[in-house]
Amino acid sequence: MTPAELTLFQMTESELTPSERLQRCGWCELHVPPHWELVSFCEAMHSRWAGRVAELLAELEPRWFDGSGRPGTVAAYIASKTLKSEGAGIYVRAAHPSKCRWEPYEVTGPRFYASVIGEAWRQHDSGGAEGVHSASPVRPVPRAPESTLKLLWPEVADRAGPWVTELGWTVVPPHSDPQALHADITSDPAVPDGHPRRVGRYHHIAWKPAAASANSRGECATEIAVTTEVAPAAFTNGEVGPEHYAALETPSTPAIAFDSECLHRGGSTLGTAGWTATCTVQLCSARGWAALGCDGRCEPRVLEFTLRMATAEQLTAGEWVVPAEDLGGSGAGDDVESTRASGHA
Repeated sequence: MTPAELTLFQMTESELTPSERLQRCGWCELHVPPHWELVSFCEAMHSRWAGRVAELLAELEPRWFDGSGRPGTVAAYIASKTLKSEGAGIYVRAAHPSKCRWEPYEVTGPRFYASVIGEAWRQHDSGGAEGVHSASPVRPVPRAPESTLKLLWPEVADRAGPWVTELGWTVVPPHSDPQALHADITSDPAVPDGHPRRVGRYHHIAWKPAAASANSRGECATEIAVTTEVAPAAFTNGEVGPEHYAALETPSTPAIAFDSECLHRGGSTLGTAGWTATCTVQLCSARGWAALGCDGRCEPRVLEFTLRMATAEQLTAGEWVVPAEDLGGSGAGDDVESTRASGHA
């Protein structure tokens, strides 16, 4: 442990800055999501498609427990095929399921995630053969605000050239129990970890989106505050114990940042009649990238649709120019359909 890390460990929570709290406790509150093109793009896609996604999944409720995998896997696959035929550019997958709030924490229903990173990749990719993707598009995507990057990664080397590893929103059925407590990124417990965590390297930014268009069977509820719950400082490589449930903390703000290696879960929606959503962008530090594909943390094929941010040097040198409408920007809600119709999707 370095002297700086030791000092951070010895500080009380009341003495921590938001960035220090994120590094030590695994999460911090944000008042708003970053003012960033990728956030605007995600919001535009949610506004246009969230109601349709919820409608499809509601119609597929009889199949939520089909198959031997996670609840919702078959339904997510069918919904994804339908959305592809409609030109949505959205891939739906089954997320960690909802579980009873009391021991033995039995599974009670599915939760889903609507990913739009593939659509962001396609809209931003400027080269390569059709259907062939590398982990580095020719053009980097817009860089997040420096204030956001400094919050996530205090060390310059970590924020030099970070990556976007996921973009989209959670899709939670009405009246759901809380989600299973989990960490999104873990190493294989059966092999030695060659890249242990020293500081935060993989982070979520999560926020509550504006209201989405609704459908008859996919009515979407609007929430003010993020309902994600985090077990502070629970960097356990995904191991969960009763003490972590007892320690859960819940934010009260419309947005949060949290460490993907820290235990967390989506909150209960038992009192909510409509489908709920939380938008997320998942980020990887420049130095964390090498570890992401090692020790069982991530399947190599998943890294094909990641997006690298522009570096500060590229911005300063004027080497990177992308029209705002390419990835949302101002008025992104009006641009999503026109971009798709013009053949760039």
